[in-house]
Order: sequence, then structure tokens, then C-alpha cells
Amino acid sequence: MGTEEREYRPFVQSQRTEMMLDLCEVVKRTGSYVLGMPASTIIDTEEVGGHQFSTVDTRAGSALLECISAVMSGFVGDIVEEAEALRAASRGLNFPILVGDAVEGSTNTKRGLTAAISRPILGGTSVMVLENRELSSIVACAVYDFASRQVYSAVRAEPGSFLPFLDGKLIPQQEVRETRGDSQKYVVVPGYSHGNIKARCQVEEAIQAIGAWPTGGCRSSLQDLLNMLCNQIDGYVDLRALFPGGTHGRDEVLHPWDVGGILPVLDGLGFTITDENGVGWQKHCFGDPLTLIAARPSLAQRVLEAVRELPFVNLAADEAAKTFPMPTRRIGET
Repeated sequence: MGTEEREYRPFVQSQRTEMMLDLCEVVKRTGSYVLGMPASTIIDTEEVGGHQFSTVDTRAGSALLECISAVMSGFVGDIVEEAEALRAASRGLNFPILVGDAVEGSTNTKRGLTAAISRPILGGTSVMVLENRELSSIVACAVYDFASRQVYSAVRAEPGSFLPFLDGKLIPQQEVRETRGDSQKYVVVPGYSHGNIKARCQVEEAIQAIGAWPTGGCRSSLQDLLNMLCNQIDGYVDLRALFPGGTHGRDEVLHPWDVGGILPVLDGLGFTITDENGVGWQKHCFGDPLTLIAARPSLAQRVLEAVRELPFVNLAADEAAKTFPMPTRRIGET
């Protein structure tokens, strides 16, 4: 029977849980390999759309595939590495799919591994398994954090619901959902990889107007979101996909494979995660660019209301309304 003809049965809870444990092992092995790469072997190899690829990317990608093969030899479906994700999504996929990013935060990682004076590296290895294109179908996910050498993971329970873990232990929601130790709110507005500085400044001004302080992030969206979980920031606003004047380069905007390994963890802990229209992240699809507003519940509504007034957000809404007029005329109506 051809791959496209095979019968697919959705995973049951025991299979989803086993999948999460396997993914945890995959990211831990891959991440440990990356952190052990000798500095002398790390060089840039090519530039694509303003993004520099290095030997870290290629060797880590190979290590990830080897770990998947060793730990999850029985997995049936497509295995998609981050570098090939856009092409894979456009040509069609055989679900379930396992999506991996061997080095999320590659700039931080290659610089950290080659630094004469070392500090914890803000990067990680991320994987997730989806049953169909909608992000609500994520079966399980796992992230190995290079800085802490810990594994964050989540498994889907009932529809739309995820259970979050840290090193195999359930994370207590009440301990991480709201800010501790500081009354000031901080919101990351990432601008890396996109040349429209003015649009980013407009977002920052909107955040400042609601009494929060904007900050620029750390060149890794996944790490920015981890910083919210770890009490360093209180929100994350990524509207790069709406910024005017983009070149539509792959790394210029946010994609599901950039942050899909951590969103179920945050969701399971009660953080609010939507787009600029308040549509939940789970409604978005694998191959599409993401706009993302993630925040603590006490801050989320104010952030959402602030960004809705931005001129390029309103322009995008107007264009969408023109493209999809409602209600549509029925056939035969005059």
C-alpha cells in the first residue's frame, strides 16, 4: 500500500503520552550533541535571505534525524526538519508528521559555542508531532533548553487541552502563571530578521501606552517565550508577518515550527496565546506564517486592545475584508 493510501488512526492517550516521552529523549540527545560541538568545527557555510547557515545547523540536523531513528524507529509519517519545512508544507504532507528544529536560536548557539568566555546559551532543540495541519492537532512536543539543560514538554489530553511538564514532572500552574518579585510588566517585541524598524517601534509605543515596558528579545522566539514562563518577561508580541515592506524571506516572520514546541506548554499553564484578532493559536495551520500575542492572563486583554489600533493591523484587516466579502451571494440571486 502506498504512503498516500495508508489508513491513519488518531493516537489514543497512552500513545500520545509515550510519544511525549520519546520526544523528550530525542531532544535531550540532540541538544547534548550540539552543546558538545568543538568550537574549531563551527563556521558559516551559506547565506539565504539574510540568514547565515553554519556547520552547527547541518551537523545538528543530522544528529536530530539519527536520534529520531534510534528512539522512534516505529514512527510512521513524514519527518520534517525546520530548514525544509516551507517546501514540505507546500508540496503536501503525509500525516502524522514529526517536525524538528535541531537548533532554535542558531545565532545565539554558534556564537555561544565559539565564545572565548562562555555563558549559558539561549538556544534549544525543539520537536512536535501533529496529526493534521491545524495546530490543535499537536499530539506532543518537547524542548531541550541549552541554557538550563532541562526538558520542557507537553502532551495533548482532551481536545484543545495540554498537560505541561518540566523534566518529567507536572508544572504547577499557580507557580508560574503570574509575575513574581516585580510590579513592572515587560513585553518582548521582536524585530530581528525584519528590516521594518518603524513598524516595530509602533508596536513598542502601543505597549508603552498601556504602562508596560517593551524589550527587544533575544534573537530566539522560543527562548523569548521560555523567558515568560521563567518569570523574566510578561508578554510577547510578534506581528512581523503584518509589517509592511517585507521581502517574505523565510526567517523574516514567525512560523509554527519556530515556537510549536513550547506553545502547548504555555497553553497548558493558562497563558493567553492568540493572534492580533484574538483568534487562539490552535486554530492556525502548520504551513502559515504566525502572528502571535502571548501574555499572562492579567495583561493579555490590554495588549490585544493596544495592538488592534496599529495602522498596519487595521490595514491588514481591511484587506482581508475586501478579499473575503460576507455574506456571499447565492447562485441565481440578482
